[in-house]
Amino acid sequence: MRPGEIVTETIDLAFAHDSSGPRRWKRHLDRLGIGLWDADKVAIVTDHDVPATDAASAGILKLAHDFVAEHRIGAGKAP
Repeated sequence: MRPGEIVTETIDLAFAHDSSGPRRWKRHLDRLGIGLWDADKVAIVTDHDVPATDAASAGILKLAHDFVAEHRIGAGKAP
């Protein structure tokens, strides 16, 4: 590769943690009216706000949990 080249790759796994993934991705996916490209290739790990220590961290964990459930992450073949 050289600077400025466009590279196309196949994604094996997209990883995010509780604070960077669902909190950032959800608003963009909702705005675009789309879901994840392949929920079977996404992993969300809760590691920043576990255990929740206040209402804000509890809200982040709930958003992460709800996002995982909505997109069926880790449920096998996603719809």
